[in-house]
Amino acid sequence: MKFTINSKEFITVLERSLLKGKYMVSGVMKSAKLSEYVQLTAKDNLAVYNADNSTIVKVKYDCDIEERGEVIVEVDTLIKYLKTMGEETDFYAGDTITLQSNSKKATLPIVVVHPHMSTIYTMGKKKIEFDARLEEYITYGRSDTPYSTALQLMSNTLGDAIKACELVKSGIYTLDYNENFKISSNLNHESYTQQLNLMNSIGDPATIAVSAPIHSLFNNELINIYMSDNVPITIVSPTAFLIRAPRISGD
Repeated sequence: MKFTINSKEFITVLERSLLKGKYMVSGVMKSAKLSEYVQLTAKDNLAVYNADNSTIVKVKYDCDIEERGEVIVEVDTLIKYLKTMGEETDFYAGDTITLQSNSKKATLPIVVVHPHMSTIYTMGKKKIEFDARLEEYITYGRSDTPYSTALQLMSNTLGDAIKACELVKSGIYTLDYNENFKISSNLNHESYTQQLNLMNSIGDPATIAVSAPIHSLFNNELINIYMSDNVPITIVSPTAFLIRAPRISGD
């Protein structure tokens, strides 16, 4: 496995794949991330996968790929050494990982298996493409059931709403579409609701609750949100996608 990357650009890709943000941990909202490991898959382009038991993310990165392959790495260690490299870095994966940039060289260990490899293989290998015109529904689940609702907006609009909802500290965000699209959060006597501007929408009313910083994968870009009542949500952009299981009442 061999490819060449722009060091700073690829650091950004890796950081996006961590899905850093506010999570509910033992009933308390804390800063956390999806997983500290990612799978790199080099084919026609480079794909970075990360997952936990209820989430899968994929970030695409265009680069010069000389040899195809797959490898699992610890993100923080890889970023640490990429920061020492020059503008372009050659990435080799064999028995170990080698980074080389001009006179600089670093060797890193390979991780044998991602802790959520089954999620990556069952959810992450679906062919999901960004539909700029939002003309068709994608599907979810093993039976490939079509979603009932598709919404298009800018990712920073979604991010601003979720960041405001985080002030409530419930860690749960309800996405509700019924002619208008709203995101809300409530806990005890506090609540926050925001209506979001859509660029396009198709389908029926739908509601889903999620509990993760789903906005942090995306980088001020156009996104499509696909949802149905209480099934996994899918969010797709030109550079990435996310699938996240819903938060069911009582979880």
